[in-house]
Amino acid sequence: EHLETKDVLIIRCKWLDELDLSGAYALGDLIEAANRRGVAVLTAGMSGRTRQVLEDLNELSRLEPGYICSHFNEALDLAMQIVEKKSQETGAQTQRETLLTLS
Repeated sequence: EHLETKDVLIIRCKWLDELDLSGAYALGDLIEAANRRGVAVLTAGMSGRTRQVLEDLNELSRLEPGYICSHFNEALDLAMQIVEKKSQETGAQTQRETLLTLS
């Protein structure tokens, strides 16, 4: 429900080192829910181990290939570009909160 008024969701993975199956599937479900609502999902700071778990379970396929960022600032810059592009596509800036960050 918090995704309804957002354009971009950044999932900060910096401290996400121990990801089990249920966590990986929950993360995949969150990404899918955001995708269905037209919310761009970016990840930031994902460890190699977390990335491997998500790849093995095919959960990374739910993300756009260029939306996996090494650092939060990179994800934030990309998020601002996405928001700008969406506002240009709609022809007007909306009164929505455009960014949601989970850490």
